[in-house]
Amino acid sequence: NPCTVGDTCAAKACQPGKAKVCDDANPCTVDYCDAVAGCKALAVPIGCDDGSACTDVDVCKDAVCKGQNIDCDDGNPCTDDGCAPAKGCSHAAVADKTACGGVGICVAGGCSIGSAINPAPSCLAIAQAFDKIGVVAKSDVYTLDPGGVGGEDPFTAHCEMAADGGGWTLALKVDGGKNTFLYDDALWTSKNALTPEKSAFDKTEAKLPSFWRVGFSTMRIGFEMGGVQRWIVIDAKAASLYDVLVTDTYAAFTTAAGRSAWKSLVPGATLQNNCNREGFSNRVNGSHAAIRIGLIANEQNDCGTPDSRIGFGGRSNVCGIDPNMAVGNAAGCGGDNGDKSIKATFGWIYVR
Repeated sequence: NPCTVGDTCAAKACQPGKAKVCDDANPCTVDYCDAVAGCKALAVPIGCDDGSACTDVDVCKDAVCKGQNIDCDDGNPCTDDGCAPAKGCSHAAVADKTACGGVGICVAGGCSIGSAINPAPSCLAIAQAFDKIGVVAKSDVYTLDPGGVGGEDPFTAHCEMAADGGGWTLALKVDGGKNTFLYDDALWTSKNALTPEKSAFDKTEAKLPSFWRVGFSTMRIGFEMGGVQRWIVIDAKAASLYDVLVTDTYAAFTTAAGRSAWKSLVPGATLQNNCNREGFSNRVNGSHAAIRIGLIANEQNDCGTPDSRIGFGGRSNVCGIDPNMAVGNAAGCGGDNGDKSIKATFGWIYVR
């Protein structure tokens, strides 16, 4: 009998020994002993453990224990994901300064702020973070989330990282050929975005969420005319552009840039000689020259009846100036370079 072991002869007869133990050490078989063929193994589709920490849902198939490979991807582009059968998943940091998240770089196994997976509070915060690791941040579109987790959704905005000290967050792009951003347009005093997906530095008109979500102490203003861009930097502090404009109340800049600086934005610029008041919601009454962000001037030695302006968001046709001017310069009744209206092709406002 092949199913016994230790058989012996006694009293002239073969006496069976102990029953043979059939065990092929395979968890995927049921072992038994056939009286004719001896030990046999029957494959069965049951759960099993293949002994690897890199698989789960192990099952028997064709007498072999096989599991499904587990997913070790931690979603972090700054780690090299792997798996060892004895230990399971591993996530080793890749080399510092490896590119990640489109515009970020890896630092100690994490993607730097400003990437889609790690939004930054502002472009200035990105510039400062890169500076700490000895890397110059490039001017590009970054992902920002000033309020952090739990607040409004992250958004994208162009960050100017080279000019005028860098760290500038784009807030507004104004097309001088359109009337979208005249003084009385509701976009100046609302939290409604305009084409926020058009967040690159280009000539597509847009009002980005940074308009109401990014605080600042300086502004960088640019005009384009004749294919040439001209820029000035202004000391002006506010919780956001929205916060300083929503009440439609005049607010002076922290430090005036001066009429010469403003005129440098427009070739052939013209302004009346007096007043020269700069600020936000810059108006004195409902009929004379007004500007949302910029400078107004007057021919009298006061600011009571201004007939000239330069900046963003113009209003009034007093003395024949163009009332439909979203960005540019206009003067009537005694401009120092003649009475005329000069629209800029395009304008940008960055904050920092």
